[in-house]
Amino acid sequence: MNRTTLNIQKFILPLIVLISVGSSSPLYSQNAALFLKSGKSIEGRIIQETNDSITLANDLGEIKIRRIEVEKIYYSQLPNTTGIADSLLRQPLNDHVVVHLKNGEVIDGLLIAKSPTMIMVQADLGRLTVPKQDVRLVEYVSEAFAERGEAVRLELTTGKKIDGYLYSEDRNSLTLITNLGRLSIDKKDLRSIDYGASVKFRRPELKQEFATATTLSSFKETLLHRRQDTFEAGFSSQFGENYSTGGIFGYRNRYNLKTFQTFSLNLAGNLTFAAFTLNKNIISDATIPGQIEATGAAIVTTLGVGTPIHLYPTEGAAYEFFLAPILETYVIYKTLKKTYPSFPSLDSEIRSTDFRFGLANRVGMEWSFGQKWKAGLSFNIHFIFGESDYNSFNLHLGTRLY
Repeated sequence: MNRTTLNIQKFILPLIVLISVGSSSPLYSQNAALFLKSGKSIEGRIIQETNDSITLANDLGEIKIRRIEVEKIYYSQLPNTTGIADSLLRQPLNDHVVVHLKNGEVIDGLLIAKSPTMIMVQADLGRLTVPKQDVRLVEYVSEAFAERGEAVRLELTTGKKIDGYLYSEDRNSLTLITNLGRLSIDKKDLRSIDYGASVKFRRPELKQEFATATTLSSFKETLLHRRQDTFEAGFSSQFGENYSTGGIFGYRNRYNLKTFQTFSLNLAGNLTFAAFTLNKNIISDATIPGQIEATGAAIVTTLGVGTPIHLYPTEGAAYEFFLAPILETYVIYKTLKKTYPSFPSLDSEIRSTDFRFGLANRVGMEWSFGQKWKAGLSFNIHFIFGESDYNSFNLHLGTRLY
């Protein structure tokens, strides 16, 4: 072998190796978990990537996911012996936390899993997956604040000085136990902290005080999280024989009593107003000749309390069904005025107000829009004792007002 041949081999062999290495994408040997914007995750081996989609291969076959549906991709070079999403749930996380969201909402529950982009909390309403970009603060209730109980003197930008014991702190604020109680201070109003200060009042048992305050705060936030205020509007075609074409408007307040895996028990109260126009087709008097003119209306005010049952088709579904038996009371106001142009002496006007009891039932479904809004539709049946019944189709919009 001459020197020229040897030089060619030295040049060609590295080039062949480089081409062969570059032709096989390293992604094809990678396992990955795709965390979707819907909160779900899919695992597998990446077999193809384009600008618009990612294709994974797993036990279910090949799955093609659009990139716009992907929140985060977690790559792993390790053998796929344990699913990435499953491994998140197998982490030994069971911390009691209070998650403060940027929109002002608060979630109280157990932190059961974390990923680079989201956290999973087991709350009273079920398992919630929250993107980290929506989280302002995660407060670990089960762990003591590192400096809790230390005596300090705070000096504000106004020059005012405050003595007390440190209670809690986050990026934006600091809470102090003073002789007047707990005081939260915005850090932008803070000039300095003197850790060598002496406080004239006795330090409280902060561990006990913190536990009590957290319990009360968690209880309050849980109540707010369980509540839903709903406004509804509907239409009814008939109220007895004399009235038709009714419009309905009402307010409903629902409180969650207990949530199970597939359904929840609730307590609800409602206040509803229904107005019906007169059915002029049935206003006639065969014994009196001539034309009859009639005007009138019926207004039904309803106050009820019931126990709605909400059914969840699958865990984390964006919609749910409900069945709501209700015990109701009614105040029914009716007015009917008859005018006889040919016989004015026979003109009459009747007004009446009746109080009635009854039963009602609501069946329908509602959809969730984000973490704050719900919208749905229902069919309402009202059985009024000693009075005509009526049915209505209603649309409703729910949120938490306060």
